[in-house]
Amino acid sequence: MEKLDKTTDEELRKYLKDTYKINFNVSDNLSVLEKQEVIDIIENNEAIQKLVLAFVSVNKKLGNNNRFFGRQRSNAERKLEESKEENNRLSTEISQIRYKYDQLKKMLSQNLQVTYDKLVDNMVERSELIQIVKGLISVVDHKKKVFK
Repeated sequence: MEKLDKTTDEELRKYLKDTYKINFNVSDNLSVLEKQEVIDIIENNEAIQKLVLAFVSVNKKLGNNNRFFGRQRSNAERKLEESKEENNRLSTEISQIRYKYDQLKKMLSQNLQVTYDKLVDNMVERSELIQIVKGLISVVDHKKKVFK
């Protein structure tokens, strides 16, 4: 195994990232010696090299999927909040309309009652007036008979 001339942790991390696309968050878990060993294993074994590249490729796809679904989730959460706000606004509006409806219904009922009472009073007055007129007619008719 040949030793790399890179000896610092930062140089090894950068080499793994630039050469094999291994993210820093993956290589950060390894010591300097372990990073050197991983590089030696990858560079000296074609099957391992292909495996690492396949992992990196799948990891990239998963990262893209995570970003996509993260955006979808953020959009869904935003739409949910907007829907909740709209629901609250509509609920308030419905409550206000119900209150106005109840007030108008109460006013209509009161107005109908007042109108009914006036009609009944008017009918009673008319009825009394009719009785008086009938009485006068009968008096006039009686006097007609008397004078004939």
